[in-house]
Amino acid sequence: MGVLLEIKRISGLEELSDMENCWNLLVNKNEIKTVFLTYEWIINWWKCFSKDKELCVLLIKKDNTPIGIAPLMITNHRGLKRMQFIGTPLVDYCDFIISEEKEVVLRLIYEYLLKEKKLWSTILLEEIPENSSTLSLSARILKQLTKYYGIFLTNECLSLDVSDVDERAVRKLLKKRDVSRNIKSLSEIGNVLFDEVKDVNDAYKLLETLFEHHIVIWDKKEDPSMFNEKSYREFFKGLISDLLPKGIVKLWVLKLDQKPIAIEFGFYY
Repeated sequence: MGVLLEIKRISGLEELSDMENCWNLLVNKNEIKTVFLTYEWIINWWKCFSKDKELCVLLIKKDNTPIGIAPLMITNHRGLKRMQFIGTPLVDYCDFIISEEKEVVLRLIYEYLLKEKKLWSTILLEEIPENSSTLSLSARILKQLTKYYGIFLTNECLSLDVSDVDERAVRKLLKKRDVSRNIKSLSEIGNVLFDEVKDVNDAYKLLETLFEHHIVIWDKKEDPSMFNEKSYREFFKGLISDLLPKGIVKLWVLKLDQKPIAIEFGFYY
């Protein structure tokens, strides 16, 4: 008997929740590894922003073992059904999650989507990194399956590779005159403390301050703060709850006389 590949559509939250155990195992074996592909990001995003959207996650199994996930959803765009990656547009990077036989699995996904045309009017898969083989493989596969496709650059994202930078170089950067001058100026005003918040309850409290700061700053601009909306506040709280204990969400605070004056919410993945 040959290898059996099967594809199943996940369309409900309960089914999606059942995928927690296998999801991140596949992400860890995926070519592209980003926080935006983790189960925690996906499930929290879906709980907070799924209104008027339809879940269309595709699970690919090989001999009953999960080897691929297409984290997709269907959105309504001006009356047309649009197939997109979950998280669009609140993500920096998107991709398929495939642990092995990527070209075979990609072909199975595209064949399924082209067969199930009743599900969508258009497919728009954005934010795939240029270093992902998904782009070249998709071009080869789609060329054989349909003439109605295009792959193009949508935006650029600059990055800084610090993998070869040693600790001495970092310390040298911290001693730059403008950095030292700013630290000295703050120290002359009061007691300066820079700290990482690792306790979830402390992080929740600091998050409320972050929301307040963000609203004050952005409400003076043309586009108001996203944290005016409850869904965004709940989303960030969910990330804190699920990813801070794992060391993936990082929360830093700069205090002047015990009062937070700057907060950094980031990811270490």
